[in-house]
Amino acid sequence: MMQNLERESWYVGNLVGVPIFAHWSALIMVLMVAAGSYQQPVVLVVTLIVLIFAILLHELGHGLTAQAFGSRGITITLWAFGGLCRSTRDPARIGRELAIVAAGPAVSLALAVIGWIAAKQLYNVDLLSPMSGYALYKTGSLLALFVVKLYHVNLWLFIFNMMPIYPMDGGQLVYNAALGVTRRQLLARQITLTLAVPGAIGLFCWQTELITVLQLGGGIGDWANQLGFNDLFLAVLLAFIVRSAFLILA
Repeated sequence: MMQNLERESWYVGNLVGVPIFAHWSALIMVLMVAAGSYQQPVVLVVTLIVLIFAILLHELGHGLTAQAFGSRGITITLWAFGGLCRSTRDPARIGRELAIVAAGPAVSLALAVIGWIAAKQLYNVDLLSPMSGYALYKTGSLLALFVVKLYHVNLWLFIFNMMPIYPMDGGQLVYNAALGVTRRQLLARQITLTLAVPGAIGLFCWQTELITVLQLGGGIGDWANQLGFNDLFLAVLLAFIVRSAFLILA
């Protein structure tokens, strides 16, 4: 599917010289955001704007860094699981690959810091609460909602992409680092795949608060009963990513 993604997508515009495409499956992202927007249209719209803005800049970080290293044919495609930046380059240059892969999470982290500073300095808001932006919106501050979402969305993108699950950025960093150290492609693949499965399980348990439920005296049944649409989406996403890791590296 990854090879056909751009071919099955629509061209939607050009951002600093990089063609942008949208795949029909990007509608799944809209449904995911809608499920977690507290049934408030304004919260939904702002969250979608921030999410698309964050994904595009994240992928643009990859693309412009690749371009700086002489890569060609750079494109960005929005699809169900976020964004995909493609380019024509030689993956054998490990140092360059590490820089290109790290550029995306670096952009997400920078945007999260900007959102955190703006939210703290302008509104002194408790950013640990996912409802903080909604609470500020209810007071009439649309800008507050935007900066809080800027923080939460980009922090999540940074954490998610830095998990050691190939082919996400963290997994690619692990693979290239292992390859650079060992100079043995098979061993680098084995190390990367070994980390992919526990990384996916750990991310799912953390995001769905399994440990918190168990610490509070609940059981697996209590935890399962509180799972929602977004948790199901995350499970499908992680299963797809881990399957892709084995198809690419095994």
